Amino acid sequence: LPKTGDEKEVVADRDDGIRPTSTVDVLGKLKPVFTDEGTTTAGNSSQVTDGGAAVLLMRRSFAERYFGNRLGKEPGHLVAKFASFAVAGVPPGIMGVGPAFAIPKALSAVGISNPNDIDIYEINEAFASQFLYSCKKLGLDMKKVNPKG
Repeated sequence: LPKTGDEKEVVADRDDGIRPTSTVDVLGKLKPVFTDEGTTTAGNSSQVTDGGAAVLLMRRSFAERYFGNRLGKEPGHLVAKFASFAVAGVPPGIMGVGPAFAIPKALSAVGISNPNDIDIYEINEAFASQFLYSCKKLGLDMKKVNPKG
């Protein structure tokens, strides 16, 4: 809400951070931001924007009572099971690659050894190099990673 308290409906239906004027040549000329020899630039990092996401979790018994036989059959009624989570700390010098270490821990807790047994991954892409490192280290099928953007 703006400071006035007035409500305004906004539909977020596209990624407005992608610049149509960006080319390989333009991106290649950007200077590294952390060290002179680094690879992180303004072109492979996240833009400064607002973002949001929501997940509604509930007991299966409530979902079955509320949705009945429509559960999982109507658009928007995705059915999933929350089975595990994990946290993994990494040294500050490689900050951002936590998924490469947390995902195996979460999978192991439920007896899954092959990361590609999971259908979809949503992994933060704030810095492309960190995101790609995590995917490569885990050997993920890239068709399963952030399929909705």
